[in-house]
Amino acid sequence: MSSVLACITESPSVRRVVGAASRCARALGLPARFVHVGAEPTEAAARLGAVTMGLAGVGVEARRAGGRVDAAILEAIREASPAMIVMGAVRRENSLRDLIGSTARRVANRAPCSALLVSTQGRAAEEWSRFVALVDESPGAAGMAADAVRIALSGGQEIAPGVDFVMEYRDLSMGGGGSTERVMAAGVAQRLALFVEGLDTAGVQVRCAALPGRAGQEAARYAEDARADLLCLSAPMRPMGALSRVFSHPLSLVLDHLPCSLLLHRGVSPEVRRS
Repeated sequence: MSSVLACITESPSVRRVVGAASRCARALGLPARFVHVGAEPTEAAARLGAVTMGLAGVGVEARRAGGRVDAAILEAIREASPAMIVMGAVRRENSLRDLIGSTARRVANRAPCSALLVSTQGRAAEEWSRFVALVDESPGAAGMAADAVRIALSGGQEIAPGVDFVMEYRDLSMGGGGSTERVMAAGVAQRLALFVEGLDTAGVQVRCAALPGRAGQEAARYAEDARADLLCLSAPMRPMGALSRVFSHPLSLVLDHLPCSLLLHRGVSPEVRRS
């Protein structure tokens, strides 16, 4: 059976990661597993036991990282074959980090499953109520959007959570506001409306927005302006390497900005999850 695997390191965001993993596991109907990477097994097990206390049906594991932490996490992913990996992440702080990246980003780019990067800022997962789903033309877009709705509905809030479905497009009119821009915006808005009509959005407050500009960058800005708790988007199934950074892949732009917690969705159907 597949699972949601939360990887804990020596980070202050441990409880936020545990909360996010628990919410996603509940939303997707999967068991949650927790692995502590990088500490002595006895110490790591004790720490994990403290933060997962009271959670039913969770698996706890501790392992040492003989080399790089991201390599140890990727090995844990290969062994567990989870539907989703959950890790803590922080915004980039300086040019050195821009150059070498971070553990969470390296894992997210190389993981064969969905990856949830839990921001150290904003509300904890138990309080998430504003979600943004970036819709594109990829085959996994519908699965990503459906999972965004499931996670939104898993909070148990009395007030219906909000899910904003957004679609980016290249503005050929350079922001001049002419007829070309209006036609393009109308076409994108129509495609987005048709896409949302095909989803089960009962129980959530739906908003739609067509975003002209640079792919990846506009969605990140929108999520930040909306004070979103979680931004969801489809991610390439193939690992992303250094070239994606050099050529500014849209996903790299979102990772660079990290406006809030981020779900990089790599499509897995519910049937596969439960097999």
